[in-house]
Amino acid sequence: MSKTLWIFNHYATEMFENEAGRHYYFAQYLKGHYDTAIFCANTYHKQSKIIPTGNKLYSVSESNDIPFYFIKTPSYKKNGMRRILNMLIFYRNLKRVTKKEVYRVLPARGK
Repeated sequence: MSKTLWIFNHYATEMFENEAGRHYYFAQYLKGHYDTAIFCANTYHKQSKIIPTGNKLYSVSESNDIPFYFIKTPSYKKNGMRRILNMLIFYRNLKRVTKKEVYRVLPARGK
């Protein structure tokens, strides 16, 4: 039975593209011992780029066998109310996604 380690970093979106960064390296190092995944926003910090999720709450892509969960959030350009809204919606959607994923990966109780 393998253990799962989830890394939450709102701003890890660029780590997927660059294949670099602290949390990316943590996941790389730990993937030999754990099933690792990184959860981040689908918006890039201080950029207008996004990772499309379609009509879904999130999308998943892999980089060197590390799954990245891109949580749907509204875009923003500067520090202000839209960025705060982005953070709040990330947290709300992250809770929904992780709850859904916990039930998907855990075995049924009582079996």
